[in-house]
Amino acid sequence: MAEKKNKKEASDTKEESKQEKEPENPEFDIKIRVNKLFDEQSGKLRALASANISGFAVHGIRVMNGEKGLFVAMPSRSYKSADGTTQYEELFHPVTAEARTALYGAVIDGYHEAVIQAQSEEEELPFTQSM
Repeated sequence: MAEKKNKKEASDTKEESKQEKEPENPEFDIKIRVNKLFDEQSGKLRALASANISGFAVHGIRVMNGEKGLFVAMPSRSYKSADGTTQYEELFHPVTAEARTALYGAVIDGYHEAVIQAQSEEEELPFTQSM
């Protein structure tokens, strides 16, 4: 009977250690600033943004309008591969799905807020007549 109890205690200890090792959902401190908005005639680019993420700054984030709707393009650089084709390499990108969801969601939300603010500022402009 003591043997069964020891096995149960061992399994309980394994469960506790598994729970301790599993990371909790990390909280991300993300602040977005939309630097420039582009109109629909400009092509696929809708905005340029920057993000401050827990003490780090990321510049050159693009909000793009693709066939499936808005998406976030991270800062990247281009280079020619050995076969002469142009390749792109992201300079900064989220590593986990949770981080990607948090960052991309914050950028898209910031974009929508900037569009709403720009529209409200246009409405507030006084009407002037030229003579």
